[in-house]
Amino acid sequence: MLIKSVAINSNIKETLGLEQRLSLMPFQRFLLKNIADPVQQSNIIPKLVMEYLEGVLMERGEPTPENLSEFTDVFGLIHRLTNSITNLDDRFWGLAFPVPDKAFFGRDTFYDLLDSDLTLLPDSGGAPFYPDIAFTNKLLYILVLERFYGIKGVDSNMRYVYFKHGVPQYVELKVDFSFVEVALKGELPRLDFSCLRDKNVEGFDDIEPLLSSINLEAFSFTGISILRFVDCNREQVFNKVQQIVADLSRFEKQSFHRDVSSILSTMVGTTAISHSFFPVLELNGFPILKSDLVKDSIFFGELILKEREKCQSGIFDYLKAPYTISYGVETGMDSFDETLIAHLKQLKLASYVCFPLRHNGDLVGFLELYSRDLKFDNEKVVSIAPYMPMLTLLAYELAVGFKAKLNQVILQNFTSLQEAVQWRFNQVAAHYLLEPKLEKILFENVYPLYGAVDIKNSTLLRNLAYKKDSLYRINQLDQILRTIPVHRATEQQFMMRLEHITQWLNEGYIDKYLVDILSFFQEEVPVFMDNLPLDNAEIQELRDMYREGEDIVRGKNNRFAMAFEQSLSTLNQMINKELTTFNQYIQDRYPSYFEKFRTDGVEYDAYVGQSITPAKVFNVELLREFRKQQVISMAEIGQQAHAIIDDLPIALETTQLIFIHPNPIAISFRQDERRFDVEGGYNIRYQMIKKRIDKALIKDTKERLVQPGCIALVYATRRVEEELKGILKEVHEMGLIGANIESLVLEELQGLNELRALRVRIAGFGQTALFR
Repeated sequence: MLIKSVAINSNIKETLGLEQRLSLMPFQRFLLKNIADPVQQSNIIPKLVMEYLEGVLMERGEPTPENLSEFTDVFGLIHRLTNSITNLDDRFWGLAFPVPDKAFFGRDTFYDLLDSDLTLLPDSGGAPFYPDIAFTNKLLYILVLERFYGIKGVDSNMRYVYFKHGVPQYVELKVDFSFVEVALKGELPRLDFSCLRDKNVEGFDDIEPLLSSINLEAFSFTGISILRFVDCNREQVFNKVQQIVADLSRFEKQSFHRDVSSILSTMVGTTAISHSFFPVLELNGFPILKSDLVKDSIFFGELILKEREKCQSGIFDYLKAPYTISYGVETGMDSFDETLIAHLKQLKLASYVCFPLRHNGDLVGFLELYSRDLKFDNEKVVSIAPYMPMLTLLAYELAVGFKAKLNQVILQNFTSLQEAVQWRFNQVAAHYLLEPKLEKILFENVYPLYGAVDIKNSTLLRNLAYKKDSLYRINQLDQILRTIPVHRATEQQFMMRLEHITQWLNEGYIDKYLVDILSFFQEEVPVFMDNLPLDNAEIQELRDMYREGEDIVRGKNNRFAMAFEQSLSTLNQMINKELTTFNQYIQDRYPSYFEKFRTDGVEYDAYVGQSITPAKVFNVELLREFRKQQVISMAEIGQQAHAIIDDLPIALETTQLIFIHPNPIAISFRQDERRFDVEGGYNIRYQMIKKRIDKALIKDTKERLVQPGCIALVYATRRVEEELKGILKEVHEMGLIGANIESLVLEELQGLNELRALRVRIAGFGQTALFR
């Protein structure tokens, strides 16, 4: 223990003319109270201390600033007695004058702390009248309010920061006024609380009118204050995390990094231990990391960010079930991952610990501690445990905010996305948040799967249906014209126009004159109807019948077109359902990109490869399985189309086409069209073949390759032929296709030659009429 007078920054105004006096009398009265307490009757220590104190006071009198050294033994007794009662940490314990702006006795560690340049922080405690407000003489105002006005429970503790080994550390000063008596000189002023009416107390200005009625110079302070500094690192970290979470949207990147780094430094207590903390936003099974936060990471910074598109699947296996990784902490407790341990040794780390952070069971981030010089011990690792809930909350809030920003970038720059590629768009969006420049979204070395289900002669059948509807309308219009007794000039012109339309329809020129025909019925006929004579009941009846027939739901004037569209819709619903099943088959085995295109039938593109799903190892043998499923899917579509043909208003037949491209290609996202397209000159050939093979003829014949009741498989190289024949044999054994396989060569298609095809018959097909 030391006798040493040292000023303390307790935010008490030095120029205040306060009356104070050192005295042991309040301590003596404390002892007398304990001796008189029946509960303390068996405790002889207060009696012994009281007897000793009485002797000292008779011999030496009261302590003064000049004779403090004569009372070292008494001050030591106060220390032992008060700490035996409270059983609190006394490392930073001391005594001060009744107005606690100067200490005079305490432990050497207490004085070491006072010598470490303590800086007073703004008050962060809560209080009924002045929460989170620091102001001059606060300690004394709170003491007076408690002793004379009965206002208790107000936090008067003050917090300080000091630096130990270059790291900020936080302590709280607790002032015990148990041995301080406050006396009033004069009358007690009445407090006016009206200044707080209908007001949120946000600063000192709000409470200043209340405190102004209290003149601290009207009070005298006698006795000894007990001081105790306690560690409040945990509380301060919690407050800082709460502040960051509350103001997350307003935090600037630089200040955020500074505050997080300060928090972590306070936790570990030394600059010899480096650290990284970062959230993990997991979307569709793929981790999205903010590179500005993860750049200092040992595990992720080195092993993921450098080659994020070619990640090792082992890392993603770890992310599915993360556990605490340790190295160099305790013998026999090092993690078993040889690759990671080798990596840590290469970096010449002495110790390393990685803690996964979970929020409601979901991974939200990681905390890493590592050092090149310091060997951790279990005590250092365990000391981090109290901070984990706070860091987990911060990681969760960061991930939530990060996800909201990603969604905003994606919504503004991309279209709705499929799960298989969502991770890459998230990644690009994350980089965009750091630097507002969109990267090119490219997937290399992916294997394409293409299929098309078309409606046989759909254009011809649609035109035929439209021709029938148009001729029906013309017959109605002709009947109206014959009913008009005298034809005016406008009606004669309309008759001539009607003859031209009839001629085009009968001569089969619908495609050539389709725009003119549509214009006639949509624009000229309504005008003609509006100008019909109003005094002829028969004409009015015919006009009403025509207009009722135009009704989009019940109209007879378009019944053939409606029959065609209804038949087409029924078929496409069935096709889409089967292709959804096919897509689900692929996604269940290896998440991939799948896109459908609506024509009169349905086309689809699927792209499969490691670059689309880097978290899962791609086995090229999956391609054979997927190609087999393509054939199965097409066979089932053909069978179902045949099964429902008798239920369709117009008998529509489907053709089934598959294109096998054996080599991987690259695809990229075209932001202008918001879709994926092939990348590179060689890969464009794949796109050209897709667009042209549906019209392909068999070489030296006039026969189309695609036929109802058949599946055609087009390929460009013979090396896939044997595989395809093996697949077709297996599907035949399932009873879905016939045993006969046609090997065909296709006619040249605008520079595309040497294309070959296999064609098989779907089981259970017969012949049907097109119209009924």
